[in-house]
Amino acid sequence: MDLAVVWLLVIVFGIFVYAILDGFDLGIGILYPWLNKQERMTALHSIKHVWDGNETWMVFAGVCLLVAFPKVYSQVLGTLYIPVFLMLFALIFRGVVFEYRFKADSSKVWWDFSFFAGSTIAAFSQGTILGSVLLGLQTNSEQLTPLWLHPFSLAMGALITIAYCTLGSLWLQINTEPMLEKKCNRIANKMIGLFSLLSLIVVYSFFGNFSWAETAFILSFISYKWMAILVVGLFCFLTMNSNISIHTSSKKVFLLFCSYLLVLYLGLLNLVFPYIIPGQLTIWQAMGNENSLQFALVGVAILLPVVLAYTVYSYKVFSGKPDSSINAY
Repeated sequence: MDLAVVWLLVIVFGIFVYAILDGFDLGIGILYPWLNKQERMTALHSIKHVWDGNETWMVFAGVCLLVAFPKVYSQVLGTLYIPVFLMLFALIFRGVVFEYRFKADSSKVWWDFSFFAGSTIAAFSQGTILGSVLLGLQTNSEQLTPLWLHPFSLAMGALITIAYCTLGSLWLQINTEPMLEKKCNRIANKMIGLFSLLSLIVVYSFFGNFSWAETAFILSFISYKWMAILVVGLFCFLTMNSNISIHTSSKKVFLLFCSYLLVLYLGLLNLVFPYIIPGQLTIWQAMGNENSLQFALVGVAILLPVVLAYTVYSYKVFSGKPDSSINAY
């Protein structure tokens, strides 16, 4: 058993689950300016029982990264401490909103803005961190701007923000009353198209930055670049068509977009493997102590099924559309 590969798969799984679950959670906050007062209350009630559990997966992925690949953990924090702390501060401040917004009276408008700002900053920061890692965390003394402000990192920030916004609108289609559902349906169609367009721009930018990526072939006759373009186009058509169709349930559209993200995610991982920081560190070079990893893997094998079971159970118990007339916990 290759410990480095096993731990990489565990981290990859944790990151993807976090991106989906906390993605729609953050996406609802990003959507706030497009919702009226009653719709905002309904949106908050659709996630108030799951938002803190969703963030568990970020902690899980972060701890696994620290244990399995400490060199990567230290390098990411050392190079990207500003976007990392912006993300954490935004998530913490956003959590405060859940506690105070329901009890506020005259200050509700400020808490609403805080919820929107915290969600947007957290999502955008996560995208810039991902973009910086894909650039190889390469910095030099002649660089005038930090790596997380590189155009590619900013494009990734925008892409992740739009992806979360799309997930949020699709989630509200499943969990809200008909009027808000129709509004979110229109928003989702626009976001899916915008996400696909920006995905193409990011794909071209990514392949343009790396000669090895430009010449990478998934088959002998088709490159990764063109495969990525075909996948983006296909899933954009399928998701938008399904969202427009009256015969397709909102849950199926949500799952289809998640599949869209999963295909792009796995394609990216396959392209950079075996590097964990492209062009610098492979997973074996970055791996921690083997004995420690074996011991920690036992804990993961015990706890991961428990967390998964709890997550599935909580979503099942609290499934269904919330009562929009409720104004407090």
